[in-house]
Amino acid sequence: MQLLLLLLLLLLLLLLLLLLLLLLSHFSHVRVCATPQTAAHQAPLSLGFSRKKHWSGLPFPSPMHESEK
Repeated sequence: MQLLLLLLLLLLLLLLLLLLLLLLSHFSHVRVCATPQTAAHQAPLSLGFSRKKHWSGLPFPSPMHESEK
């Protein structure tokens, strides 16, 4: 009986912790897992991030078209 109560209490504490983390992440302005797109929107322009460029997801720039050269 005591073991069951202890397990229920532990489960309740875990649920409260998850709820707290959810609330903190909801009201936080900084995201933990930021993509380059979200980082560009969060960073000041003085850091050199361009908000207008589209990130392709590749680790290197996409090849330029003939019209852009």
